[in-house]
Amino acid sequence: MIIDLIKAQHYKFSNKNRYKNISKNISEEITLQKSRQWIGIIILMLLLSSCSNVKESLSNTSNDSSKDKSQISEKVSKQALSYLEAIENKDYEKAYGMLSDVYSNSGVSVQDFTDDFQNSELNLSDYNITVLSVRDRLPDEISKTNKGEPYYLANLYFDPKGETREEFTPSMKSDVKWVDDGLWFHKENGEWKLFATDAIQGVTWKPDAYQAVLKYMEALQNDEVDSLRSDYYIEPTGMTEGVVEINYLIQAVKMSYEVDEITDELDLDPSSNLLPEVQRDLLRVNLSFQETDTNGYPVIAENKDSELFFHFENGEWKLLTENHYDFYYYDINCRLGENCKESFADQQTTQTVDNDESDSNTVSNSDTINEQPEELSEQDFMFEGITVKMPIEEAVSVLADSYNFSEDEGYYTYTYDGYSLNQTDYNAYSITVTDEKYETNRGIRVGSSMNDVIQQYGQEYEELSREDGDFIIYNNDGQNIRFKYTDDTVSEIAYY
Repeated sequence: MIIDLIKAQHYKFSNKNRYKNISKNISEEITLQKSRQWIGIIILMLLLSSCSNVKESLSNTSNDSSKDKSQISEKVSKQALSYLEAIENKDYEKAYGMLSDVYSNSGVSVQDFTDDFQNSELNLSDYNITVLSVRDRLPDEISKTNKGEPYYLANLYFDPKGETREEFTPSMKSDVKWVDDGLWFHKENGEWKLFATDAIQGVTWKPDAYQAVLKYMEALQNDEVDSLRSDYYIEPTGMTEGVVEINYLIQAVKMSYEVDEITDELDLDPSSNLLPEVQRDLLRVNLSFQETDTNGYPVIAENKDSELFFHFENGEWKLLTENHYDFYYYDINCRLGENCKESFADQQTTQTVDNDESDSNTVSNSDTINEQPEELSEQDFMFEGITVKMPIEEAVSVLADSYNFSEDEGYYTYTYDGYSLNQTDYNAYSITVTDEKYETNRGIRVGSSMNDVIQQYGQEYEELSREDGDFIIYNNDGQNIRFKYTDDTVSEIAYY
């Protein structure tokens, strides 16, 4: 009995301690959970505070950016309206002062600027002019080399003032290159200056090329273009007093010109076979010209446009050629790439001749080639009494009366017995000989060996390989004679 009582008391005491320990553990666990909750709340509050600061910072940055763009838009809008107001008031000297420095640096004077407006029919007083919007450049208007340059476009609306049919003026159509419903402004020395009109495609993509074109066209009028031409410049045929007649560039002296497009799309036939590393340093520039109609109004000159091709060298854009046909007549890859001119005779002497016998179609001994043939003269580019310097009509009158005439897209072809005259551009043509009965001034004819050609004409030539054959070309003073060959035998002779 006494023992049972003792056991009961011991059990009661043990359970009490156990309950006390359990209660203590539960209390500690609750305290730990509450601590974790408070830590989580504190971390969450810190994160929310941090996000709020970031959001506020981004908002401030966005607001600052929007504020900056708004200020730029306001300044560009004001400058655009001030420029047009000066033109409306015929204060051309003031308006000229708002032009980009590219014009004065290129040789465009206040007088040139004034003359363009005095020859124009544009009357800005007929319109209420407002700025619709101002924007930054789009991706296709930016080059990697001028990504950070500040160019902004002001889009304008010319609202006719007339309130009646009799007073109404049609929508503004500018006949002068200095005004358009889109004007590009460039920041120079802290001022927004008129850089160009939006009518010129690619003008803010390659602004350095645009300046090169302006310099060339202005210098052309004074025949001071040598320093602006490429080191690899291709002298064109049809030259008159140093001004190129091909593609009507001579008209630049007489008429106002406009740059229409600057592009890296050369628009050449695949047969030109340009290598990518050569093509990436080339640009095509399209020009148009103005002349006066019978009433004395300025109009775009029909069929008087031009393509110029510029090459990037030594950090500058230089004129390579005024004629896209040169990309087919010359090996441009060779001219602009690595020096691939190699003596035709030297190539042939590396060939192995079996049985110690010379193959009839192989140049076997370069020692037979004259060391120094006579220099090329005017006679070397004459065929049957004509040269390509003659107008094509005069050349036809000199040649035989019997020929077949054809026309393709405005280009004429006169086909004779064994040769033809092929017009390649305005007042430019080539003479192609395919019959062995005609020989050059130095006795070379279709069927002659290439060894004979090099003997007579020397080793200073250009090589050209195209899908339609292999050629070597001799040139002098803008005239060329080209020999096409197959298996070391002349198969065609061309003058151009």
